[in-house]
Amino acid sequence: MNIDGMIVAGRPPSRTATTVPTQRLGLIRPRLLARLDRSRGAGLAVIAAPAGFGKTTLLAQAAHRHTGPVAWLSIAPADAAEGRLTELIAAAVSKALAADSGDLLLVIDNAHHALGTPDETILAELASFTPDNTYVLLAGRQLPAHSLLRHEVAGYFEVLGPEQLRFRPWEVERLLADVYGEALPPDDAALLTRRTGGWAAGLAMFHVSTRGRPLQARQRAVAALSERWDLTRGYLARTVLAELRPELREFLVRTSVFDVVTASRCDRLLATTGSARVLDELSSHHALPVTSDAGEYQYHQVLRSHLLAALVDDLGEQQARAWHHRAAQLLVAEPAHAEAARSFARAGDWRGVGTLLSTLGAEVAETPEEPLADLLPAWLLAEDPWLAYAEAKRRLYDGQLEAARDGLLRAAELFGDDAGRASQHERQLAAIFMPEPPPGRTHWASWVRALTLAHPHEVGVEAAVLTGPEGELVRILADFLAGDTSSAMRRASRPMTATWPDDSFAGLALRVTRAAIQVMHGPDPQLRAQCTLDLVQLADEADAAGWPWLSRVARAATGLSGDPVLGAEASTVADECDRRGDRWGAAVAQSLGLLHDRRVGRLTTAAALQLLQRCEELNAPVMQAWARVSLSLASVAEQAPDSVERVRELFEAADAAGVPAAKAVMSCVLERYEVATAQALIPRRPSAQVPHTPAARWLDITCFGSFRLEIDGRPVDLSGVRARARSALRLLATHAGQQVHREVLIEALWPDLTPAAATRNLQVTISALRGLLDRATGPGRPSLLVRSGGSYGLALPPGGYCDVVAFHDAVGRWRRLRGGPDRAAEIATLREALAAYGAELLPEEGPAEWAVAAREQVDRQATEASRALAEAELARGHVGEAITAAEHSLSLDRTDDKAWQVLLEGYERAGAPAKAAQVRKRYAAMLTDLGLDAATVGHVSGVNGGENRT
Repeated sequence: MNIDGMIVAGRPPSRTATTVPTQRLGLIRPRLLARLDRSRGAGLAVIAAPAGFGKTTLLAQAAHRHTGPVAWLSIAPADAAEGRLTELIAAAVSKALAADSGDLLLVIDNAHHALGTPDETILAELASFTPDNTYVLLAGRQLPAHSLLRHEVAGYFEVLGPEQLRFRPWEVERLLADVYGEALPPDDAALLTRRTGGWAAGLAMFHVSTRGRPLQARQRAVAALSERWDLTRGYLARTVLAELRPELREFLVRTSVFDVVTASRCDRLLATTGSARVLDELSSHHALPVTSDAGEYQYHQVLRSHLLAALVDDLGEQQARAWHHRAAQLLVAEPAHAEAARSFARAGDWRGVGTLLSTLGAEVAETPEEPLADLLPAWLLAEDPWLAYAEAKRRLYDGQLEAARDGLLRAAELFGDDAGRASQHERQLAAIFMPEPPPGRTHWASWVRALTLAHPHEVGVEAAVLTGPEGELVRILADFLAGDTSSAMRRASRPMTATWPDDSFAGLALRVTRAAIQVMHGPDPQLRAQCTLDLVQLADEADAAGWPWLSRVARAATGLSGDPVLGAEASTVADECDRRGDRWGAAVAQSLGLLHDRRVGRLTTAAALQLLQRCEELNAPVMQAWARVSLSLASVAEQAPDSVERVRELFEAADAAGVPAAKAVMSCVLERYEVATAQALIPRRPSAQVPHTPAARWLDITCFGSFRLEIDGRPVDLSGVRARARSALRLLATHAGQQVHREVLIEALWPDLTPAAATRNLQVTISALRGLLDRATGPGRPSLLVRSGGSYGLALPPGGYCDVVAFHDAVGRWRRLRGGPDRAAEIATLREALAAYGAELLPEEGPAEWAVAAREQVDRQATEASRALAEAELARGHVGEAITAAEHSLSLDRTDDKAWQVLLEGYERAGAPAKAAQVRKRYAAMLTDLGLDAATVGHVSGVNGGENRT
């Protein structure tokens, strides 16, 4: 597509936004960003979903991660009607290319405004003829026309729809805790996910309506959510249903009684024909959250809840129940028993529910998201054995072994006859992973458990008797736990046997294990990147199948990829497992996290000790052996006074598990440490030393505001090294005093080069930087650029200072002091952190992916620190200081709920009603900018951090 000469003179000013949104980017969801990354080779990705699904938020996240020029268009309806798209693209692209170099990212938001206009052909051209070195992201409430759909069918690009954009339960947990600052327990977060269907706008509205309430009140609010939720009903009425013809609205309301809507079901329910045409129109030509798959349609949960409420409004309570009962009878006749039971429940026909449960048992009770249990009264949930069994089984596959065991025993008591044997298999499975597992290997999972007890290599040899994916899973895990990574990699690289089922638990677990090993040890960066994307997809598959434990393991394994966005995933998953009571999941996730930390030079004794304790509690000696390896490596790296004694103790304890490879690693660590210790004890000649005053700051590194490195008060001139070398120095500076693995540096600075070329570039860069810094420090001082194995670091010797390090240290000390008796020390530490925090972190790096991730981290911490300081100052009556800190918090994140509260209360306490009124106006304007109605909220309240944008 030729974009030259497209600017037309004499046009009125455009109303299309051309600036990347800079507001808080909400929750970073690695699985979505990974899918967008997968489309870079095709040059195009499409995000198509109704209002409120977070399309604009995702686009902004992708734009901020892009390392080249970004041209952003958010199409205004008036500009689309005037046919100005080509002109606007040309102007945005020219502006972007003038400001930066590299591959171009062209973002077109609100693309649905161009549909049905001549400019729709421009979108088709972008799909068919994407220019070289250009990546196009299209987003809107409807998919582009059939010309684009043909390319989607051919697999040319990625399409993210409502199903992909909906928040998963674990993402809701993180959204509430990390973005909104008001966490919910896992079960409540899961219920909120089901009630909102993971709809971003619905989650934001829930937060708005409950912000600042105690935990118990928010839990009650989740339980009370229903189809008559005024906030969502008003939003849907304004943004989704307003333009529907009456007959289409009637069709939606009447057919909302089905979980899965098909043309034949609708024809039978409505005693009519032609439903196929209506369903096609609803899914194709309206901005409705209606998804289709091979003739089966589903209404999004929030839309469906609204429609079910409208059914009661239209028909009355009694007739609405009768309509549900009619649907249930049609479903029984199909037969679709599980869905029929849910319809009987909505009709209030508990006898009908009980009949299906008694005759069809698990088929009715078991679904991955347990919607039947949500519809039933407490007495039925407590008395029906199949419902108790389904709940216990759900907890088993969520890793909650103790709760699952108790629930399965309760179900067996309720069955009271031969049907009680239904839970025997799961009871045995839960027992296998208890600290004292039963003897014998009656199930393939008992072989996996044996791998964690002792001699994994021998167990793997004995597992030759196992067939299918179960046997291969045991053998590949045996190689990995025995430390034979070469054999594990060979197994992971072999094609899977075509006849093996890959959708069983064992089959899916094998696929996760194979992908994780290739991410860890694959020789090809492209292979590792593809396997990382596979893990993202496998996590979704496991979650949809009702195996959240396996889903979490897959997510944790993505953290091994080196991707900055995914790097913290293992730690996040471990915390999530702790909240859910999943002890095995937490140990596996933290083990994967420590593997990542060892690669990037961030391994700590505290984390290794925690993992060792987890493995001891689980009675997993083989995992303990590898935790001891991590602990020995961390002890030596930290050079603690008792390091050598600790490593010797760990070495002597390594025999019990029967893992020779682990003992060999610790032997090497011990030998290297003792040699280094002996060398350190050799006396040095005093005349070779340069007099040094500890109090002097001879090294000063500034990363906030702009990068500056000073030695003895003189700035180091960096103009003599290449731009990429300067970037490497800045990256190392953000980790001053720590080691950064070479793979992290390569991935951040030369992601597109072959490993050999990238390694050569890294070596040249390190050599140039070392020469520059050694000349600047002068003779007699240690080198600032140090190497340890495959890692590099910028040393921070005594008398040295780095503002980023000082900031992180102060935040860490505040977290340890938080909630303690010394409030003065807590406040002083907060002020120290904020004094270190300056303007934007390393603005010279622009939108470089690693720099954006680092900025987001420090910005979140600074926002939290400012808010905490504001609350602390207000609590001790220092109103002026509280107002200043609250304003600072809002300058970093204008959607910070608690900062708004402190600011308002501060002005009210100060006797400044005019200022308080201004705060309310500012807050209302902020809500309006986010598309929320201040009048509905009614008072200063929380906002959504950007997740409800479209």
